[in-house]
Parts: sequence; C-alpha cells; structure tokens
Amino acid sequence: MTTRSQIRVTLLFLALFLFVGHLGIVFVLFPVDPAARLLGFPAHYAVALLAGWPVLLALVAVYARVANRMDERIGRTDS
Repeated sequence: MTTRSQIRVTLLFLALFLFVGHLGIVFVLFPVDPAARLLGFPAHYAVALLAGWPVLLALVAVYARVANRMDERIGRTDS
C-alpha cells in the first residue's frame, strides 16, 4: 500500500462526503412540486431526512472499513 493510494482513497471519500453532505442543493437546482408529499412531509424534506444522515452514516462505516484495511496492510509490510 503506497502513500499515493492512501491519498487517492482519502480524496475519493472526501469528494463523496462533500457530495452526499450537500445533496440538498439538488432540490434548489431541480425544484420539486411543493404539493408533492412523502410520508406527509414535503418531498424534499422527507428525502433529506430519510436519506441524508443514514447515507452519511453508511459512507462513514465504509470509509472506516477501508481505512482499517489499509492500516492493516501497512502494518504487515512494515514488520
């Protein structure tokens, strides 16, 4: 595992975190009908509530798993 691949993975996940964290801007760029409802809430609020934090949490779990595997590989090559 090289430093270059560590940087690449870190930058990839940084881009993913920024994209997912600011996904709400999609509703500004592509407005939805205010009358559209999902679970009784306006659709854009419901999507943000239901998908925002769970998706970020899943992304953090994936990143933690990838980072731990990289650390294990580095530990094996260093010893």
